Amino acid sequence: MMRATRASTSSPTPGEIVRLVTNQELATDGLRKRMQAAYDWYRLQWTDSRQIAASEGYQKYTTNEPRTYAKRIISWLGTADLTVRVPLGAMPAGDREKATLLERFIIGALKAADKNLAALILPSLRDQLAFFITVRGRYAGRAMLVKDEDGTTSIHVNPFDPLHTFYAIGGRGLEWCVNRQSRTRDEIFAEYGVELPGSSANGTGQLGIDVYDYYDGEQNGVCTKDVWLKPFQPHYSPTIPIFMGVVGATTPVTPKDSGGEGGDRLGAFEDFGEAFDDENREVWDNFNKTMSDMMTLVRRSVKPPLEITSRDGSKVLDKDPYVEGQMISKRPEESVKALDLLRMSLDTGPFLAQVSGEMQRGSIPHSVYGDLPFALSGFAINTLRQGVDASVAPRIAAKESALLQIARLLVTQYATGGFAPLTLNGHGRDRTFFSQEFRPEDVDEDAQIEITLAPRL
Repeated sequence: MMRATRASTSSPTPGEIVRLVTNQELATDGLRKRMQAAYDWYRLQWTDSRQIAASEGYQKYTTNEPRTYAKRIISWLGTADLTVRVPLGAMPAGDREKATLLERFIIGALKAADKNLAALILPSLRDQLAFFITVRGRYAGRAMLVKDEDGTTSIHVNPFDPLHTFYAIGGRGLEWCVNRQSRTRDEIFAEYGVELPGSSANGTGQLGIDVYDYYDGEQNGVCTKDVWLKPFQPHYSPTIPIFMGVVGATTPVTPKDSGGEGGDRLGAFEDFGEAFDDENREVWDNFNKTMSDMMTLVRRSVKPPLEITSRDGSKVLDKDPYVEGQMISKRPEESVKALDLLRMSLDTGPFLAQVSGEMQRGSIPHSVYGDLPFALSGFAINTLRQGVDASVAPRIAAKESALLQIARLLVTQYATGGFAPLTLNGHGRDRTFFSQEFRPEDVDEDAQIEITLAPRL
């Protein structure tokens, strides 16, 4: 559990919050560029410099492999069977009933969080976590119980985009966290009731304004670069209500030639958190380039270049000779003929086969999509499955960690007794439906909680 290590004896100003964000953004620029590059692959935004320089006459091929692979991983993470378990031995005197209550509280709380996300027209908690874990290589967000104006309690679990999340780690854990979002003036007024001065440059009110959502061990506040939208208020959580983590085993590593003391540490965090494109960035690029060259030659075969011979070399055709039934008139000394077409090297086939093999080794085998060019033995199929496990396992572990952090944050907050009783519903471990009221004394914040996900591979 992430515990605050420093009390909020002095609250930062909006300018100081912006400075904290700016300093960390500069220090982790390589990491954030890598996250954006992974998202570009997910969106199939690939550009070859040759086509930028001379787009006429050259074709551009973009494989759908990055998005197909990412969506397959996201689907496996999103549909994995969730099990919440409180071991009986972890409860005082082996109290099975209290263990069941805690399991149901967590299941119901996660379902209630999804209901609030749906009201905001956002994907479910598990789907958002699956997306960020796959595409960004890390996850972050807040998990809070909120006292509503009518005296009731609501559950808010909101994943943050790791690209725009900034934080500081102290000796025992997370000290502060800031999530930055781009909002319009209309959106800011609708949520916070604050009408910002000035107007957008384009006169529509739709230009984005950076909004900073700040959390520390005691309080939460929201501001722009110079205006408070929600002044600091206690968040009533005994710990900072933020969950956060990364995918994979890669840790921050300072490059050997970082310059020593006072040197550049930009590269230390670049690979911290493994995204889906880590193994295949250059491979996809090479595949796209070769396929673009191939596609260019295929397109040229439809309208090959022409050699036009005339007495003074000024002869040009005023009609497209490739239109069916087209008539072309010329003098006896003039001629028009199609030039021989270029062909791909004989090594193109073996090269593409090698690239395709590396693409599969860096993602998942094509047999997963049903592409079986020949019969496979059970041993071969099991061997291919091991490649799938290598792609899924670290991301499943990251999502389990995220859900476990969320569960502990919500249980810890509710156990304080400072919130109105919650009525939650869902399906318990035995698949039976429940709907019941939970009291703070029903949840044991010291109990051992286990959350597992079983993907349907």
